[in-house]
Amino acid sequence: MKISILRLFGAVILIAASSLVLRAQVCENFAVVASATVQLSPNKVTITWLPDVLATGYAVSRRIYGGSDDFALLASSTGKDSTYVDTNITLGYRYEYQIIKTFKQNGVQFFGYGYLAVGVNAPLVDHMGGVIILTDSVISQPLKTELARLELDLIGDGWTVTSHVVGRSMKVTDIKAIVKKDYQVDPMHTRSLFIFGHVPIPYSGLLNPDGHSNHLGAWPTDLYYGNFDGDWTDNVINDDSTVLVRPEIRNVIGDGKFDQSSIPAPMNLEVGRVDLWDMPAFAKSDTELLRQYLNKDHAFRFQTLTAPARGLISDNFGAFTGLGEAEAFASDAWRAFPAFFGLQNTHVLSWFGTLDTAAYLCAYGCGGGWFTSADGVGNTTQFDTIGSKAIFTMLFGSYFGDWDYENSFLRAPLCTTYGLTSSWSGRPLWVFHAMAVGEPIGTSARMTEDSSARYVQWRYNNRWGNAANNDGGDASYVSAELLGDPTLKLFYPLPIADQHASLVGQKTVHLTWVPPKNDGDLVGFNLYSSAKRTGPFTKINPQPVSATSYDDIARYTDSNFYMVRSVKLITTASGSYYAASEGQVMQVNGVAGVETGVSQFVNTLTVKQSARGVIVTISNADVSSAHLAVYDLLGREVAVLHDGTISAGISTYGWDLRTVSGATANSGTYFVRMTGSGNERSAKFNVNR
Repeated sequence: MKISILRLFGAVILIAASSLVLRAQVCENFAVVASATVQLSPNKVTITWLPDVLATGYAVSRRIYGGSDDFALLASSTGKDSTYVDTNITLGYRYEYQIIKTFKQNGVQFFGYGYLAVGVNAPLVDHMGGVIILTDSVISQPLKTELARLELDLIGDGWTVTSHVVGRSMKVTDIKAIVKKDYQVDPMHTRSLFIFGHVPIPYSGLLNPDGHSNHLGAWPTDLYYGNFDGDWTDNVINDDSTVLVRPEIRNVIGDGKFDQSSIPAPMNLEVGRVDLWDMPAFAKSDTELLRQYLNKDHAFRFQTLTAPARGLISDNFGAFTGLGEAEAFASDAWRAFPAFFGLQNTHVLSWFGTLDTAAYLCAYGCGGGWFTSADGVGNTTQFDTIGSKAIFTMLFGSYFGDWDYENSFLRAPLCTTYGLTSSWSGRPLWVFHAMAVGEPIGTSARMTEDSSARYVQWRYNNRWGNAANNDGGDASYVSAELLGDPTLKLFYPLPIADQHASLVGQKTVHLTWVPPKNDGDLVGFNLYSSAKRTGPFTKINPQPVSATSYDDIARYTDSNFYMVRSVKLITTASGSYYAASEGQVMQVNGVAGVETGVSQFVNTLTVKQSARGVIVTISNADVSSAHLAVYDLLGREVAVLHDGTISAGISTYGWDLRTVSGATANSGTYFVRMTGSGNERSAKFNVNR
């Protein structure tokens, strides 16, 4: 059966043709270029944005960061305003703001959007969640040492790691079954999927988000691996295209390529891939390029690879229009970089004319493209011959969003000595602002993929997919994926310089360490212990310690493992939050036995709802040290019920459903989870409002 395909805008080419560009406007017109500062006692958030002489009004809305509620309007103002002060603020919370601007030119009304995730000394997140690593079997042995170090780095950053080696000839359906099985063990906690190497690549859809009729087909999508609740079928599309830019994208029934052009259900995992196969423009083999990637990933986490906190924008489209509206692809960067670094650290410069010598933490470039180039930005070969000193990169242009291609321009930044992530940011527009409060870039990817109509990019979602099978509207394109390590954050505190652990007597461990040098806003150190080198690790001090030594009663028989992480208050152009450095594992052997008062959990945990909230009951066989908290379905900690000692016998703890970080609890599914000196326990419950 043939499907009649509506070839949406097949003749539109992403080149700055005069008929498609609003030459009197620039991309920042279509963004609200905003940042925020936080004041304590009295608490307030001051949002400031770049004035626009064309603006006729602004609307400022807010919601609790990470909640399911939509933005609620706080205030509307005239186009002359450029500041909003929010005094209804509580210390320790994270808020998300939306600023919508209206402006007119030649009698036509346009909109600009700004987003901020603002931390008010937001608390440290000790447990990042679970990450699944899929490694290409061809490179698993040559890179065995570096891959083992990656796992320890992830553990040291608070992740729980599950790893698999998969073959290049495996079916994508079989690989997904492995991932799904891991996810189902702990769906509340498992958060991220990191694909490393030339693992088989799923293809899906009949879409051409770059607008070219010869590029209408199935595009590569690792989102398939991290999406379990949607139907991925291969029984609808029979593509009758005779002229395709590459035959690999043709999609017919039963060929192993899926039908969906848009993600069929909200994502279950934050997905990222590093695949440097088939990049002959670079002198190194794919194995050596991957080794280089793992080395710089490690160096960035430990701050031996650094770049100044600033963003570069190389915009070669301007206010690009389709259907009479300006898409303004580079508005992605104008929303994100000032929110990260401030407007003063956001620079409009050429890509290779700058990044060959000057390092930037973030860089955005767009222009009319091909698989291996973008006009005004450069080409794949230049990433090797000239170099590019940008850590987080965003690129947009024709064709190269389809990244499974020799010398792929989108993958090229990952082959340099600096680049760690790359995204095709323009259709849809991405939302990166959560990184300003310590979230990993995988969270921004998932927010982009799952954000329904909440964010600006959804205004353009229906234009470039396959209208024939009713994709679009409530989900992003299957092509909206991240290349790079999804667990990476913008900022890492400096780690401790040296550490030692020794057994005193038979049951006390003496820990010592050397603090990092020249790391301002250091507030102390957190210590973590585990019965296994791979964790999970539990924090053993209720508050950061200021000393450089600590005596701990060993919690486990024989082997005890420890980490020390420095804790810092990080201030960005979106407020402040506490963050912990990478930790390195220390081992102490020969512990005589478990000390009374810190025995392993032998308990049960039950949850029931009362008139006011949730009652958690723990039946504990012995005194234990535990962390008891409530988490949402994304694995985010929304409330701490207890952190410290739990007595033997029956203990109860309550959660008032009227307050989640100061706001009414949203309807949905939550988990109570207890971690500590041994096994963990969890229970699920629903909130209905």
